[in-house]
Amino acid sequence: MKQSTLKLTQLALFSALITAMTFIPYVGYITIGASLSITTLHIPVIIGAVLLGKVSGTVLGTVWGVTCLIYAALNGTADAVIFLNPMISVVPRIFVGLLTAVYYDIAIKLGKDKFSGIVLSGIMDAVVSIFVGLFVYRLSGNTLAGLIAGVVFFAAVMALILVFSKKLNQITVMPIAFAAILGTFTNTVLVLTAINIFNPTGFVQLTGIVGQIFSVVITLNGVVEMLAAIFVAVPCVSALQRAQKRL
Repeated sequence: MKQSTLKLTQLALFSALITAMTFIPYVGYITIGASLSITTLHIPVIIGAVLLGKVSGTVLGTVWGVTCLIYAALNGTADAVIFLNPMISVVPRIFVGLLTAVYYDIAIKLGKDKFSGIVLSGIMDAVVSIFVGLFVYRLSGNTLAGLIAGVVFFAAVMALILVFSKKLNQITVMPIAFAAILGTFTNTVLVLTAINIFNPTGFVQLTGIVGQIFSVVITLNGVVEMLAAIFVAVPCVSALQRAQKRL
């Protein structure tokens, strides 16, 4: 009974946090200039989904989607109109909460085996390395610089993983980081796909969707959202998991 009460309390707190972040200016949605627009709301959803599981993750994703819909209705700007459609603002976020918990469960199961843990870590390292390379490319405009940055980052992280491979089963941050990376990427893909399908013109327009997803991923906001999810979610979830064990 205590565990269920604790879980319900945590779910309520995360829901309240998502709601507050949505409507506090420059907290949940941050717009810098005309080209950089990022959200931080995926972070509490990811943390809650990893910590509380699939059902709670789905609830938190729903809260995010509903508050996004309300925010778009109150905002009244031209770029917010697209999110007045719940198929764009609500449904993708529901799946983000659910799938993030699924990603974490898969990572935990794979991480129990030493070889699978190394492979999982390598996949995660490769994804982040691609983003690091794209980030450097966006800053410098030099393709070679981006390629070198990505390769160096991948090699350095893989070297650390192999050095500590004997203790890989004791490392709890990998599954959390894996869920954070894929959760953020899932949000990008699903929202963009929904925009293409349920756009205001009413036509299904899937042509060039892969190119559009790639173009969003390589922008600064995509990189910032993913890195923010990693560097905030990992220590927060680790600390909360330790606190839960003590309780």
